[in-house]
Amino acid sequence: MAKGKEDKPLSVAKQQKMAVEEAERLIQAAKKSGEELTVEEIDESLPKALVAPEALDIVIQSIETHGIIIAEHQGDDGEDAANFLENQEGDDKEDEASE
Repeated sequence: MAKGKEDKPLSVAKQQKMAVEEAERLIQAAKKSGEELTVEEIDESLPKALVAPEALDIVIQSIETHGIIIAEHQGDDGEDAANFLENQEGDDKEDEASE
């Protein structure tokens, strides 16, 4: 049985191009639904072929650059998202202090 194109992994360059397109799609969806995405929502919406760390970084950085909150879990009142963001900012300050 012949293997199809789906079996061949995409090059990093192709994944990076795909990442830009997927990030834009996610950003538009988040803006329509309240400027927040969960890690799970991002993971479920990305194509399975998108596995290169560089490509995944593009997705995350693009989303964050547009002011979209990335939360670990969906909270009923957004509290989890706020806590997640505060924890990340605290971690960044700790990292800077240790350098």
